Amino acid sequence: MISCDCRNHSTVLRSYIPAALAAFLISIPVRAQETEIFYLDNGDRVTGKLMEFESGEVRVKARSMGFVFISWEDITQLVE
Repeated sequence: MISCDCRNHSTVLRSYIPAALAAFLISIPVRAQETEIFYLDNGDRVTGKLMEFESGEVRVKARSMGFVFISWEDITQLVE
C-alpha cells in the first residue's frame, strides 16, 4: 500500500519556486544579448537589444541611436 503525506508535497513545491525565479532572473542578461525589431504605431521601427522593461516602458540599445526609451503602448509588434 502506498501512502502520501500531502503536506510534504506543498513544502517541496514551495522550495522550487525560489529556484525557478532565480533561473528566470539569471536568464534575463542572456535575453538582452538578442536583437529585436520594435514596430511602433506611428510607422517607425527601432532595431536593437532589449535591455530593460520597467513601468510600462522598454529601454532598447540601438546601435545608431544609443539608448532609446519606448512606451509599451506605442509598440504594435515585436519581432525577435
